[in-house]
Amino acid sequence: MSRIGRIEQWNDDKGYGFVRPLESQAGADATRAFVHIRTIERAGRRPANGDLVRYGVERDAKGRLNAVDVTFLNASAMRAMAQAKRDAKAAARERRTSGQRMSQLRRVFFTAAVAGLASGWWLGF
Repeated sequence: MSRIGRIEQWNDDKGYGFVRPLESQAGADATRAFVHIRTIERAGRRPANGDLVRYGVERDAKGRLNAVDVTFLNASAMRAMAQAKRDAKAAARERRTSGQRMSQLRRVFFTAAVAGLASGWWLGF
C-alpha cells in the first residue's frame, strides 16, 4: 500500500533519514520509517527535510519499518527544474567560450595591425 509522507531528520552526508506519514503529522506517536538514498527515485536533486514523498513500507529482518519505492510527489517538476538549470549552465558556458573566442580573434587582429605598422615604419613606408 502506497503512503504519502514527509522526510524528516535527513542526513545528506550519510544518505539516510526518516519519513513520517502525513496523516499522523499532528501526532508524534506515529511510526516513522527509515529511508535510504538508494530507495529514492532520482528527481534531479537530493532529498531534504520537509520533502513530500510517496512510499511503500516493508519490515526488515529485525522488524523495523523501511520505506521502499520512494518518489517525490513533485518529481516531474523537480526534473524539469534540474534540466532548466543544466540548460542555463550550458548556455552560460557557451556564451563564455564564444566571448573568449572573440577576445582571441581581436588579439590576433591587433597583433597583425601592430606588426604591419611596425614593419611599415621600419621599411620607411
